[in-house]
Amino acid sequence: SIFVDRLDPNSRDVAKRALLRRSTHDGFLQTMVFPEGTCTNGTAVVQFKVGAFTPGVPVQPVAFRYPSSSYDASFTFPLSPGGYLLGLFMQPAN
Repeated sequence: SIFVDRLDPNSRDVAKRALLRRSTHDGFLQTMVFPEGTCTNGTAVVQFKVGAFTPGVPVQPVAFRYPSSSYDASFTFPLSPGGYLLGLFMQPAN
């Protein structure tokens, strides 16, 4: 995993270098990047940060949708991590 610490100004550069290394060397599998760095309620897409795209390699856009009417899996309301998992696991169908 490659993490970005929003409080550390050097963290972005470290993450960019790690992403570049993973995207150009054969030893790594494909890397999934969440360039928004956040979750939304699904009504709009947040503006992407450019750092994830700096390696200049082809990307495959993917969208995750959570079509449940009984539970909002967008993590936009305050629960503990266990509360989110419990809500996901207790859905009758995913």
